[in-house]
Amino acid sequence: MKKSFLLSGALLLSISAFTANAQQIPVSNIDFTSWKGTCGTSTWTSTMYSKGGDFTRPGDEPSEWNGSSVTSFGMNMKTISKDGTSVKIENYNFNKFGINQTIPGYLTLGTPWVFVGGTGIGNANSYAPYGDGGSYGGLSFNYKPDAIKVKYKKTNNEETSHIIAYLWSGEFVSKVPTSYDKNGNKYTYGRELSNVDRVVLGRQTDNVTKKGTLIASVDYSIAAETTDWKDEVIELKYQDGVDKTTKVENVNIVFAASDYWTRANLKGKTSLTIDNTSFVYYSTLTSLKAGSKTIALKDGVYNYTVTGKMPTKKEVVATCKSQFADAAVAVDAANYKVTVTVTNQGGKDVDGATQHVYTLQYTAPAVKKYAGILNVEMGGEDVIANATQEVTISYYNDNTCDFLLPDFMFAGKNIGNIEIPNVKVSEDAAGTKTFTDGEVEAMKLAGGGIVAHVVLNGGTITSAGVINMPITVGWMPGYPDDKEPTTINVLFSSDKKVEVTEAGYYYVVKGDDYQHPLVEHQTTLLKSVKYGDMNGFTYTLSLDGVNAGGINFGDLAVAGLDNTDEQYSGTDSAVALGNGKTASVTVDGGKNATTGKYEVKFATTVDGQLYNIVFTTDDSSSSVNDVEASGAAVRGAEGAIVVEGFAGRVNVYTVDGRLAVSAQIDGEATITVAAGLYVVRAGEKAVKVVVK
Repeated sequence: MKKSFLLSGALLLSISAFTANAQQIPVSNIDFTSWKGTCGTSTWTSTMYSKGGDFTRPGDEPSEWNGSSVTSFGMNMKTISKDGTSVKIENYNFNKFGINQTIPGYLTLGTPWVFVGGTGIGNANSYAPYGDGGSYGGLSFNYKPDAIKVKYKKTNNEETSHIIAYLWSGEFVSKVPTSYDKNGNKYTYGRELSNVDRVVLGRQTDNVTKKGTLIASVDYSIAAETTDWKDEVIELKYQDGVDKTTKVENVNIVFAASDYWTRANLKGKTSLTIDNTSFVYYSTLTSLKAGSKTIALKDGVYNYTVTGKMPTKKEVVATCKSQFADAAVAVDAANYKVTVTVTNQGGKDVDGATQHVYTLQYTAPAVKKYAGILNVEMGGEDVIANATQEVTISYYNDNTCDFLLPDFMFAGKNIGNIEIPNVKVSEDAAGTKTFTDGEVEAMKLAGGGIVAHVVLNGGTITSAGVINMPITVGWMPGYPDDKEPTTINVLFSSDKKVEVTEAGYYYVVKGDDYQHPLVEHQTTLLKSVKYGDMNGFTYTLSLDGVNAGGINFGDLAVAGLDNTDEQYSGTDSAVALGNGKTASVTVDGGKNATTGKYEVKFATTVDGQLYNIVFTTDDSSSSVNDVEASGAAVRGAEGAIVVEGFAGRVNVYTVDGRLAVSAQIDGEATITVAAGLYVVRAGEKAVKVVVK
């Protein structure tokens, strides 16, 4: 009688691979509800007990699957059985005729092959550990699943069960053992088989005559006993270089109750019960970054409310759980919503879906516009002075904002927008907002011709809306090789930058009647404001609150003046007066280079009458001297009148018109008089002087 027995694992040959879902395991019986009623055949490669060939397995097994049941010593050794609606895979312990052997239990999509050796029943125990076998072949399959999902139970902690799956393309051809010496020290390889499991997986490298390409594999070990059902998702590991274009041609799966690879490690009657197995295709994300924010993803959660600024499409970085899935990003600016649609290859994910859509919902920013004044300084010189400007600040709900200064002018050219995103905003108890940490490392302006390091730090807006935004523009002419900046100081504020603010007095004279001023020694402020850019500047000179002779001159603000060394000149034909009228005003005068004092005359005609409005910073004089006294410098001193820079007759009159002193002057003189108010006439011009 021919004696033979099975010593190692094997894989099954599927007889039907049709499924409604092509991406799934290519058999319809993935829940093991359908059974053959009989078993298929296994391949016998041994020559010591037989010549080799195929044999029919005993018992029953799931349709489209192949098991490791074997007939040996005239007995049916069944390793596959039903367990309700599941399949139970169990090692078979043979202990008869003095033979004590363990037959491995496994289920596969390929074809089992078996090799044993020995010279008789008496030697069976010693030869048994040197048996071999496994599975070859598989099923046609053209997809790349991410994982295999399985429901299982296991008995016996003493032995490790295995769940094995692998994908490949091409063909592996190799020889398998057919005999060995009585000590098991030397195998003889003879019969050739295609796509032997251990060859495809790289566990056997000798006696291989043709190599295909391994695409992916997993060998999952189960050591612990589990009396209750356990659901497991086991991920496949893809080989380096595999991508979406890599071609897959075949698949094989093995469920082994025991050590599938080493016959000598087989022990007791270990069982592995399997149900509801399937391939899994991920269509979810492992990470999602939107702008500067990393979204804290949660399993099964796909809708998120996000604070801050909504990102652009390019700023959304989505990492798929599957290397073969695609993530499509869409930005709905009108509704402040970002969607990321993850689509796999068409197979089902763990939850049965083939696609998952992540939604990020943002809140529209509070957009506010501020009108103000722009001043720009470079190298200590004004580049832009008091230009009318508007900025836009978009406030987000995470205490940040975007600052926009549109149409920035430099050197008379519009070089673009200064946009500073993600500026931090804080607010104190008084309602003053402070803007910090706004920075752009390399802002491109003028179409990229200018690259600058731009910083907004320390800006403020009060509760009353008074704004002050200092911006440093570090222009890097040698960028990127040389990043040394040329600093440009930009200031956007509510108030004009005033060049000069001088406290002094004003006098108002009707016509040339300097002996009878309408008002005198009235306190006021003189202000000089610079306008324009480096292509040309003009000045506005103003006096605060001028009133005289029943006329409200108002804050005389005369625009469009020239300024040379703080000497102002020019005419504004439409100066707004305090009484609602307008008038033409001519300005002449400024800062005395010798004395450092200001003396300026505003001349205007109202209702046909000439008025001379004179400003001075000298408390003792009307300071009309430089303007009206033919070049003479006349001023009041303590107990005297000082005349400088004049040659000729000087007459000094009291305010009632009496001649007090008449003197011939040759360059300069000090005329002693009593304290009081005098009119000093030098040549054809008169000067009003106060003597203390």
